[in-house]
Amino acid sequence: PAEETETDPADFSTFSLDTLRGYRKLHKLAVPPAYTVVGEMLRGPEGKKSISYKTSQSRISKNELAAQCKRHFLNQPVKENETIVDFLYTVRNQGKDFRLKF
Repeated sequence: PAEETETDPADFSTFSLDTLRGYRKLHKLAVPPAYTVVGEMLRGPEGKKSISYKTSQSRISKNELAAQCKRHFLNQPVKENETIVDFLYTVRNQGKDFRLKF
């Protein structure tokens, strides 16, 4: 038998920056926001002359934000009974919309 390699449940480094920002905002993570493309340019020597340089220093890179999101995701407890019941309910009622008939 071939050896099974353990894979990550979610590879956060492949997610877009907007997705990571949404995860950070939804779960209210206490991490600074990530750089934008313009923010990356402000990190260089040209950006030090701009007014926005100071505010851009408190931001983190996309990889750091992905690592923080992954750490938060892996530390979330899973309630197996509720998850299974919700999954079965969703599968059973798939395609059935609530209809109000008179």
